Amino acid sequence: MALIVGGAFVVDGLPRSDFMEGSGAPAFNALLYTVDVLLPFIDLGYSRWAAGGGAQIVTVVLVVLGWVLATAVIAAFAGVLRRGD
Repeated sequence: MALIVGGAFVVDGLPRSDFMEGSGAPAFNALLYTVDVLLPFIDLGYSRWAAGGGAQIVTVVLVVLGWVLATAVIAAFAGVLRRGD
């Protein structure tokens, strides 16, 4: 949740000119854009927005953090991450 809220706050602070609307893209929403790029297994349609400039760096960081988070969650469910007794 902290990644989503923090990412949405950062994305909302970026200039709107850093995002170019693609064909069929929904109206821009910073929170939904962040959720879409952060969670790799869902598609809300915001990937049709092309990020440029500083927004591209933020988007790449969110995508990488999303994959790290997804990998950690999957590993936890698989029992790979165990506490030592």
